[in-house]
Amino acid sequence: MRSWRTLSLRLRLLLSGMAAILVAVVIAAVGLTMLFRAHVEGWIDRELDAHMSQLISGIDRNAAGRLAVMKEPADPRFDQPLSGMYWEVFVVGTGKVFRSRSLWDYEIKLPHVTGAAGSLVHYKLAGPQGEALYALQRRVVLPERLGGHPAQFAVAINDIEVQRAVWEFATILVPCLLLIGALLAFAAFFQVHVGLSPLARVEDRLMAIQRGAAGKLGEAWPEEIRPLVREIDGLLSAQEQRLSKARSRAADLAHGLKTPLQVLRSESRSLAARGEQDAAATVEEMAQTMSRHVERQMVRARLGNTTAYAETDVASAVSKVIEIVKRSPAGAELEWRLDVPKNIKARIDPDDLIEALGNILENAARYGRGRVSVAARHRRDSISLTISDDGPGIEPAAMSRVTQRGVRLDTSSSGAGLGLAIVDDIVDAWGGALELINAEPGLTVALTLPTVTEHRPNLQAAAS
Repeated sequence: MRSWRTLSLRLRLLLSGMAAILVAVVIAAVGLTMLFRAHVEGWIDRELDAHMSQLISGIDRNAAGRLAVMKEPADPRFDQPLSGMYWEVFVVGTGKVFRSRSLWDYEIKLPHVTGAAGSLVHYKLAGPQGEALYALQRRVVLPERLGGHPAQFAVAINDIEVQRAVWEFATILVPCLLLIGALLAFAAFFQVHVGLSPLARVEDRLMAIQRGAAGKLGEAWPEEIRPLVREIDGLLSAQEQRLSKARSRAADLAHGLKTPLQVLRSESRSLAARGEQDAAATVEEMAQTMSRHVERQMVRARLGNTTAYAETDVASAVSKVIEIVKRSPAGAELEWRLDVPKNIKARIDPDDLIEALGNILENAARYGRGRVSVAARHRRDSISLTISDDGPGIEPAAMSRVTQRGVRLDTSSSGAGLGLAIVDDIVDAWGGALELINAEPGLTVALTLPTVTEHRPNLQAAAS
C-alpha cells in the first residue's frame, strides 16, 4: 500500500479537500438542525404562551361561586381526547385541579415551580399515553377575590410534533447540503487542476528539454515554484558547461593526435620503402588502432552534443551507405539484398545512423563471402534493422563479451572491435539496442531503434 508521502500532490489535495468538505457538511447539517429546532421551540413557546394567557384570563368564579376556568383556550385540539395539546391548572393550597378535555381523566404531574410569580419555565414531562410532552409552565398568584392562592398554569404539546418538524426540515436540508458538497467537490477538483497546472507545464517543458526542443525552463512561472525552476535551470546550465568542457577536451585530444598519426603512417611508408616490412606493418597496425580510438572519441564527443529532436528515413540512410560500400573492393564483389520499406522513420540523427551503418556494413563487406542482406521492419514502438552476412561470424567467447552491457572490445581482428563499440555507443545514446547473433553461416547484427513517436534519447549515457 502506498504511503501518504508517496501519494501524488493532486490526490493529496483532493483527499484533504474531500475530507474538509465532508466535515463541513456534517457540521453544517448538525448546526442548522439544532438552530432550526431552537427556532421551532421558540415558535411553540410563543404559541403555548398565547394559549396560557387565554387560560389565565379565563379563570374566575362560576354562578355557584366556585373557582373555575370560565373561558378556555380557543384551539379545538384542547377539546379532542388525547389530541396532543393539553392544559392544566393546579391551585396550590386548595387541591383543586382543572384540565383540558384532551387529557380525559389523566392528571399531569406538574413540578413545583419556585421563583417570582409570572416567570415562565419550559421542560419535558410524561403525557397521558407515556409520550414526551413539551410543556410551558407559569406560576401565578390569583387575586384576592379568587382566593389569593398561588396557581400553576401549564400548557403542553406532544414533543413528537417538534421532532416531526425538525425531521421534515432535515429531509429538505440534507439533499441541499449534499448538492452544495458536490458543488464544492467540483470546485475543489477544478481548483486543484488549475493550481497544479504549472507542474504539468514543468513536466512538458522538461520533456522538451530532453528532446532538445528547449534549453531551460524559463522564468514565466508562479512565484511558489519559481525557486525550484531556477534551481533546475541552474543545474541544467552547470551540466551543459561540464559536458561542453568534456566534449572540448575530447575533441582537442582527438585532433591533437591526428598529426602524430599522420607522421606515424608516413614513417610506416618510409620503412616499407627501405624494405623493413615487419617494422612498417607494426607501425601501420599501431597507427590504425590509434586512429580508430581517435575516431571513436570524435563520435562520442559528437554524441554528447546530440540534443536535436531528430528523425531519419531508414531506407534512405541504408541506400546511401550501401552505395558507398559497394565502391570498395570487398563490397563490389558481394551480392547485396535489400528489404527496407520506404517511409520508416527512426528517432535518430541521420549522421549517427549513417555512422553506425557504415561500421556494420564495412565489417559485413570485409568478412562476407558472397552476400549481405539488409532488412527493416516497423514494430509497434520500435524499428528492427538487421544486417546479415555469410562470413565466419564471431568466436563465442568474444560474442559473450560484446553483448554484455557496457563492455567494449578494443581489437578489430574479428570484425567486432571498435567499429561495433562505436555502433553500440550511437545506438545506446538514442535509446536503442545492439545485438549480435551468430548464424549458419555468418553473423547477423540486429539494431532496435526507437520510432519517431516513442523515442527519448539517452543523452546522459552518450556523454558518460
